Amino acid sequence: MIYIPIIIILVVLIIDYNYRNKNITEKISNTNVITLDNPEPWIKIKKGPKYNKYYIKINNINKYVEKFLIWKSLDYIQNNPIIDIDVDKNLLIIKSNNEDEALVLANLIINNFSDDISFDEINTQVIMKSIAKSKKYNLVAIKIKESAIEGLNKLNDLEDDEPTIDMSKINIQPTSNMEPINNTINNTINNTMLQVIKNDIPLEKITPPSYIRPYEGNEYASIHF
Repeated sequence: MIYIPIIIILVVLIIDYNYRNKNITEKISNTNVITLDNPEPWIKIKKGPKYNKYYIKINNINKYVEKFLIWKSLDYIQNNPIIDIDVDKNLLIIKSNNEDEALVLANLIINNFSDDISFDEINTQVIMKSIAKSKKYNLVAIKIKESAIEGLNKLNDLEDDEPTIDMSKINIQPTSNMEPINNTINNTINNTMLQVIKNDIPLEKITPPSYIRPYEGNEYASIHF
């Protein structure tokens, strides 16, 4: 009969050990997950020993499965199987140990899903040049991130079922001539980034056209060409 208490004690110790070990594992796991309130463009980053996983929320991602399969067939992705999707959770997942690579791929995939970039414009050389320029020039990295976030918002807005106002039926008189100027500036900056990436032009050699004048405020003070 003396063996029964010993067995009970051993069982209790084993249960306690497993419980403590489970809690420690969960705590370690949780510290490796970063959740973001606003898409950057990812909503979550899961850090790992070999690479990080970047999770991007795309509404009704099942609509883009056909395009995703084409992405999987591209040479760059075949050589580096670093993208995946979770149809049930509407997630695009990019696996990389390099945030610049993750941003470039996110930007290209998102804008390809929304038909703003065609597969004819995407190849291994474009991807690698974009990553290299993003690493070298902080302004390029910022523009790529902004483009990815803007594209993601546009893509998810397209899937929004909420009613929208038909602005064509509202008569609004223009109060300023700044809009065409702002559009010209934005298009010029985007075209500049495209020149830098595609033609391998050093960013410091790109100068703004003469029609771009300093704005009276300080919003663009930190942007240098």
